[in-house]
Formats: sequence, structure tokens, C-alpha cells
Amino acid sequence: MQTGFIHLRTHSRTSIGASTLRIKQIPDLCAANNMFACALTDTNIMSGCAEFSDVMPKKKIQPIIGVEITLNHHTADPKILRTSALSKLVLLAQNHQGYLNLCELSRIMYMRQDNHHLGPYITFEELA
Repeated sequence: MQTGFIHLRTHSRTSIGASTLRIKQIPDLCAANNMFACALTDTNIMSGCAEFSDVMPKKKIQPIIGVEITLNHHTADPKILRTSALSKLVLLAQNHQGYLNLCELSRIMYMRQDNHHLGPYITFEELA
């Protein structure tokens, strides 16, 4: 079993404003730092997952698919959004079903018909 550091919170340039890192650069950086696995957790978006899953194994690095979601933990009324009621939560897929669950959460965030003023978010009920 390999041991060492695994970065579980990597953002690519698909996380607008969080990183300028291209997905194709990630395997080289991981290899240079002796990482045998790495997680891609872009903010509220999973559009880089397919490319990430394609390029990582070519350098013999295990891709871990994830997403950093915005969680609305306002308990009184989830339609009332304040920045103080929003938190970031990193979710990682353990298997294919976990990946499908992350895709469903992503769909829910972007198909919401109301409260777009603070961007995409998930409620505790939707997370459950």
C-alpha cells in the first residue's frame, strides 16, 4: 500500500476565480510531488471530471472525483439566503454511485428556479 500526501481539494480553472490551473497540468504536478492520487473538487461544478478522469491514469495517478458545494444551512426558511448562512462543503465520490449522487446534487443546484442572487447551493434536505 502506498502512503504519502494526497491532495483532496484541488481546483482547476473551471472554478472561476479560485484557480487558473489547467486540468492537464495536474498530473505533472502530482508526479513531481510523488502523489499517487489526487481529488478534483471544483466549486459548485463538475465539468472538468471527464477530462480529469482521462488524463490522471496516463501518469499512473488515481483520480478522485469530487465537488465543493455551497450548503445553505439557514434553518428557518431555505429560501432566505444570507452569506452568513452559506458554507462550503467538499464531497468526494467513493464509487460510481457516489459519482452519480454528486451529479444529481449538481443538477439540483443549477435547476433551481429561485434565489440565484447568491449562486448555486444545496440545502440539508437535498443533501440527505
